[in-house]
Amino acid sequence: MHTLHLPATRTTPEVHFEPAAGHCSITGVSIPEHAQEFYQPIIQWLDIFLSVNRGPLTLRIALTYFNSSSLKALYILLGRVREAQVMGTPVRIIWVVEEDDEFMLESSSYFAELLGVKMDIEMSGDEGSGERRAV
Repeated sequence: MHTLHLPATRTTPEVHFEPAAGHCSITGVSIPEHAQEFYQPIIQWLDIFLSVNRGPLTLRIALTYFNSSSLKALYILLGRVREAQVMGTPVRIIWVVEEDDEFMLESSSYFAELLGVKMDIEMSGDEGSGERRAV
């Protein structure tokens, strides 16, 4: 399976999925006008990856902001990861939050509670302690 890499734009995050390592990352800002169109190929790639891979998966989300249409797409993506976890795939979700970013901290808790998944919260900042905690 090939690596999926989408460079960041002004309105979309960088997406990098490395199948051999089982690492997936979504980094930046997610405010596309048509989030479903942007995220659909990513979700399809993830579906194929999860259907052929049973090794560990690490999903790292480091968004600085996302709009409401991205919220739905992220929910679908995280739901697929949760389904894989229920089926036995070892999954680790890391949600990176800038210090003092209450919106992103609340968003991570919202997704974790809604989907019933455990997330590791990684706090970062200018002086970033790299503190981690679970939600």
